[in-house]
Amino acid sequence: MNETLEKVKKELSLLFVIVTVSLGVSSAMVSDGLNALIFNPSFSSLIWLVRFCELLIGVFWLILSVKLVFEVLRIQKNHMSLFLKEYGKKHFLNDETKTKFFGFIRDLIALYRGYYNEIRIVSLLAVLIGFAMVISTVYTSVYGISSLEENTFHLSVAIFALLTPAIAFIYVNRNWGRKLLKIKREEKKLEEFLGGTIEI
Repeated sequence: MNETLEKVKKELSLLFVIVTVSLGVSSAMVSDGLNALIFNPSFSSLIWLVRFCELLIGVFWLILSVKLVFEVLRIQKNHMSLFLKEYGKKHFLNDETKTKFFGFIRDLIALYRGYYNEIRIVSLLAVLIGFAMVISTVYTSVYGISSLEENTFHLSVAIFALLTPAIAFIYVNRNWGRKLLKIKREEKKLEEFLGGTIEI
């Protein structure tokens, strides 16, 4: 059980890092999109559409990232004792500690279930927009529509907007998806055993 706690703590820490990076990238997307739409309205219709979608997805992604940061911080705050203390095997013989541990796991499962599909959809859309941003930046660079400094900034944002949500999508799809599928199987077995539905 102690090993499981350490794995879960590391997983939550990794999620916090990914979400923190997402905050920065989504903010850059919003800023880049606003800047392009307000100060460069002379773009072609296709590029304008890409910038508008960049702004729109950036806003959704930023809101989702902020929500996730607060959720992770809430879980850490509610289960701070598990993060501050070094639990050995003897500690888990204590019923109070076991209750705290299972409460921590329950909150984490609720986080997975609550945001699994939302993260997958937004991150996939962000990947598509990131790809479109790379193409449009290369286009404006080749035809000299924007300055070198602008194109460099746009390309940097586009690359991060492509890679960061791609990593988030793969992480959530593989890691969370596998865990949720396993939980669903176990719940089904328990429901069959109890002869009724259960809620975790």
